[in-house]
Amino acid sequence: MPELIDKIYKERQVHDADGKAINPFPASIRRGLGEAFAELIAERNLTSSIEIGLAYGMSALFIAGAHKQRGNGSHVAVDPGQDNYHNIGKLNLERAGLDSITEVLEVPSYEALPALLSEGRRFDFAFIDGMHLFDFTLVDFFYIDLMLDVGGVVVFDDIGMKACRSAAMYAMKNRSYERVPVKTTAGVPIHVKAARVVRKLISDPFSLRDLPLKLTAEGVVVLEKTADDNRAYDHHKLF
Repeated sequence: MPELIDKIYKERQVHDADGKAINPFPASIRRGLGEAFAELIAERNLTSSIEIGLAYGMSALFIAGAHKQRGNGSHVAVDPGQDNYHNIGKLNLERAGLDSITEVLEVPSYEALPALLSEGRRFDFAFIDGMHLFDFTLVDFFYIDLMLDVGGVVVFDDIGMKACRSAAMYAMKNRSYERVPVKTTAGVPIHVKAARVVRKLISDPFSLRDLPLKLTAEGVVVLEKTADDNRAYDHHKLF
């Protein structure tokens, strides 16, 4: 992994082009999640990745860093709001020497993804961490699924939020996806894990369909695509 990762997590700072220090947390992913991404990419030999939401570039450092470490792979990051993050996501990719294998698209995902589809692009790893409204998340998944290879992996972030959790449940209930057990909470105190579960249960106590995702302390759900879409025209399962 790039030395920059160690530096950022140790100092808990990122820097803009003028050298101004900014705390990237809690907006950025936990180190355990980034390391889980890198391990998953290496173990499954995934070579073409995409993420929705670049921010300060922490997830991209892990994902693109895993490609570079193996000497194989490329990454696409979609983020129309780099100005809001002082362009630090792009700067961090340059600082880590990962800009040559990473394409940053600074347009909304609902514009970028159809364009990538029209180009015939294919991916085998996707991280959905953009706008956390249900419709935006579902649209991201819809287009990613059309470009995701069978055997590829899609990750829904922030399943503590009802909207993201519902979009993930739609994929699990209505599409050919199976959950991949990935542990990202190593080192997280037990009371913090318990609090995550309790918050989800309290915030939405009457819905039992998404109970499997409520009962996990993980902040993400990782799904493997097992088949291309072959639903009947009127298929629908409650989620």
